[in-house]
Amino acid sequence: MIITKATYGEKDCTQIVQSKVIGNKLILRADNNIMGDTNPGVVKYLEIEGNESGEVFKERVREGDTLVYPKTKLKRLGVWYTNNTNNRSEEHTSELQSH
Repeated sequence: MIITKATYGEKDCTQIVQSKVIGNKLILRADNNIMGDTNPGVVKYLEIEGNESGEVFKERVREGDTLVYPKTKLKRLGVWYTNNTNNRSEEHTSELQSH
């Protein structure tokens, strides 16, 4: 993925955004950590243009939002959590210790 142009609050940040691309993926929160507060008191936008596998793309996100590219094709994203503190793990540990 090549970022051809990136601005935050109308200030160029192309090199900074390009440095955040990892494995043809970009996940970046649009906030003042990118370029500092380029215009205090005004809501800013992170706007990027780029090329991935021959396809030109443009994305725009509001300050405080997270830019994710490429976008997931899934309609929903699920997160599962377990604390793994059930008795089965204790039983398994006892079995391993007895062998």
